[in-house]
Amino acid sequence: MNIVVFGHSIGLDDGVQEDHWTRYLEKRLNTNVVNKCVAQCSEERILFSLKKTKNIDLAIIIHTPPWAIFVPTWDRDIQNVDKDSFNSKVDILKFLDSAGITGTEEIDEAVDWYSVVSNGMIQELFKRYGIEFEEMTPGIQEFLDNGNTTIIKQEFLELVEKSKGDVEYYNNLFDALTLFRKHLYHPDLAMNRYYGALIQIDQYITAMNIPCIHLLDNPAWYPKWFKFTSGIVDTELQKTKRETGPYYVGYNKSCNALNKEGNELIYNKIVELAAGAGFEPAFTS
Repeated sequence: MNIVVFGHSIGLDDGVQEDHWTRYLEKRLNTNVVNKCVAQCSEERILFSLKKTKNIDLAIIIHTPPWAIFVPTWDRDIQNVDKDSFNSKVDILKFLDSAGITGTEEIDEAVDWYSVVSNGMIQELFKRYGIEFEEMTPGIQEFLDNGNTTIIKQEFLELVEKSKGDVEYYNNLFDALTLFRKHLYHPDLAMNRYYGALIQIDQYITAMNIPCIHLLDNPAWYPKWFKFTSGIVDTELQKTKRETGPYYVGYNKSCNALNKEGNELIYNKIVELAAGAGFEPAFTS
């Protein structure tokens, strides 16, 4: 039995967190849940992954915002140039300036690079090397407590050294998106691509007769003239990821940013929705 989850970070699973809604499904059905979710997932990636995945007994599709851009060369997607604020400066630059961390070629070059890439990319880079963007690193704490910049300088240099293999990729991607924005982008065209992926997902699920649960978000994202012909639709579960809600705890505490109650809510609703999606025998046996 293959349950496959497609979509964005509400489905992200590190394979370790016990109080995750996909883990509850695995225990209930004594099966593995195949997770195809990625950060900032695009609708085009969902379609791409869906068509390459065989033997799906139940598809759970967490539909995504229209501003996400499919990056096939990366294990995640990103938001478009406007939404991701590529021209904004990351907060660490203000800290470095206030701490007087300047004067070396390495620091100057690193600061110059960090000043032009997006905050989202920087956060992802930090995470790749086990540094949570939200956490107070020892060096920053030392500076705040004693005004000592030595440790933070060393931490920053070590981070830059570790990231050298990714810098060229990120810079190339930044340049590509900037040129895309300048020469190939139009908001109406972007929405047409989004609608096209959404409709093809629905058509493919229908043609392949795959039991499916569609988890939708903001109703303004979907054209009024479109109705799903496949599976069953839910418009409530994605509200659990709202940062102002009672279930959001952040990615430093949970791999999908939801607390135990939020994950239990999703699990129980999925079990309930599965019957309408044509998958009820598995949960009633």
